[in-house]
Amino acid sequence: GHKLTWAKTLFDVDGVGLDVEGGAVAWARKHSAGLFCHADGRHLAWVPDGKFDHVISYAALYHMSKTDQCHTGIQLVQKLRIGGRAWFGWNQAYSMNAWEWRSCFMNASAFEDLSPDMVEAMRRMEVD
Repeated sequence: GHKLTWAKTLFDVDGVGLDVEGGAVAWARKHSAGLFCHADGRHLAWVPDGKFDHVISYAALYHMSKTDQCHTGIQLVQKLRIGGRAWFGWNQAYSMNAWEWRSCFMNASAFEDLSPDMVEAMRRMEVD
C-alpha cells in the first residue's frame, strides 16, 4: 500500500493493489490509500484489459519462476490502455534481466492468445 499512498498523495492517482498475502491486503486496506484485492497476481483474467493508464509492479515478480514472471508481465501489459506505461521495479538481474524481458515481450503470443494489435504492441515494448 505504500506506493499507492504515495501516488495518491503526490499525484492524486487512484490505484488498485493486489497481493496474494491476505495479511498484507488487510493491512493496506486499513492504512493505505487505494483499493486492495486479495488474489494471486499470476492469474489476472478477472481484471478487464485496457483498464489502466499505468501499471506498477514493485518487488512482486522476482520471486517467481522466469516463466511465471513473463506470463504475469504480459498480463499486466494487457491491462493497460493504449499509450499506457508499465514499470516493473526491484527485479533482480539474476531473476529476469532486460534481455529476458525483451524476449518475453517479443514472443508474447507463445504465452497468451493475443490480438494482432497486442502482439505488435508487445514487440514494440521498450525495456530498460
